[in-house]
Amino acid sequence: MFEVLMISESSGQSFNIATYNASNGQSISSFKGGTSLPRTLCQIKNEYIISAIPNKPVIQVYEISRKSQQSKKVALPGIISSLTISNDGILLAAGINNNVLVWELSGGILLSILSSHYQNVTCLSFCHDDSYLATSGDDGIVSVWDVSLIWDKEASGTGSVEPYHSWTSHTMATTHLKFGLRYRVYSSSLDCSVKVYDIPSKQIILSIIFNFGVSYFDFTPNETFLFVGCSNGSLQRVNLLHHCQTAILQSTDDNERAVVKNAHQKLITSISCGLDGTTIVTGSEDGQVKFWDVASLQCSKTMKFSGKITNLLLTTAITGFSSTLGAQTVVMPFPKLHRQAISTNNETDSDLIHCKLMKSEDYD
Repeated sequence: MFEVLMISESSGQSFNIATYNASNGQSISSFKGGTSLPRTLCQIKNEYIISAIPNKPVIQVYEISRKSQQSKKVALPGIISSLTISNDGILLAAGINNNVLVWELSGGILLSILSSHYQNVTCLSFCHDDSYLATSGDDGIVSVWDVSLIWDKEASGTGSVEPYHSWTSHTMATTHLKFGLRYRVYSSSLDCSVKVYDIPSKQIILSIIFNFGVSYFDFTPNETFLFVGCSNGSLQRVNLLHHCQTAILQSTDDNERAVVKNAHQKLITSISCGLDGTTIVTGSEDGQVKFWDVASLQCSKTMKFSGKITNLLLTTAITGFSSTLGAQTVVMPFPKLHRQAISTNNETDSDLIHCKLMKSEDYD
C-alpha cells in the first residue's frame, strides 16, 4: 500500500488527470481528454475517478484500473461548479448554479435539490461518517445539511429540506471547505480568513485572519497543523493546538505560525496533506507541484507542468491503482444520473426540479 497523487492541470496537452507514486514521483497512469474544473476531482472507492468539464453540464468518468483511456461522459442538469463524493461512495453531490443536487450512485437516483445559497455553490464536503454535508459558495454562506433528511423522500421530494444551520460570517466568496474531526468544518475565503465551525453547538469556535486572501487550505490528519495557501503564492503553517477561539495572525514574527513567502510564483490552487502527517503537497497557477516537509517547511521535490494546477488529491493505493500495473479488475458500470427526483408516491417530480433549476439560471 502506498500513497497516490492525482493531478489535473489546465492545458490538457499531455493528460487531463495523471497519477503518481507520491513517495518517488513515478508515473502510474494518465487519463486523457479535456480538462478538469477546480474543486471537482473525486475518487469513488477504488473504481472511478471523476471530474467536471469547465463550462459544460457534463462530468467525465475514468475507470482507475484502466491505465490509459478516454473518459465516459455523463450529463447533468446544468453547468457544474463543484463536486464531492461521500466517504462510503454512495452519494454524489454537485453544485449547479446556486443549488446542490444529491444523487444515490448505485441507481443514479436524484434524491434532493438543496437550496440555501444566492450565488454559485463552489465548495462541498461530507463529514467522516457522511451524516452531514457542508456547502458554501460565492455568497460567503456556509451551510450544513443533515444527510438523513436528504434520504427522506417525504422531505426531499417536496423540496422542504432545510439546512441544519447556516453561517454568514464570511464577507467574500469562500474558496475551500473541509470537515475535520469531532464534527467540525473549516472554511476559507477571499476575505483573508479561515473559520472553524462546531456542528453540535452551531458556533464559530475559531477565526484566523491573514494578510492576503486565502485560496486553499488543508490540515494534518490529527488537526495539529493547518496549512494555508494565499493569493500571493505564500504558504503558511498554523499550530491549531495553540488557538482556542480567535486568532489574528498578521505579524511576520508570530511564534504560532511559519511562513514560506515565495512558495509559489502565483496563487496556490490546491493543498493536500499526506496520511502520515509528515508531507504536504501544493499546486499553483504557476504550473508547479511541490512537496513540503511538515516540520521544517522545506521543499523536497518540484514537478512542473504545462498549465495551471487545478486539482490535487492524495489517496491510498489499494486495489484500483495497483491493478493499473497488472491484471484488469471488473467494476460495475457507472450509472446514468437521472434529472428528476422521486416523490413520495414513487412518481418523478419533474415540475419541482425544473422550477428550481430555472430559478438558479434566472438569478445568474
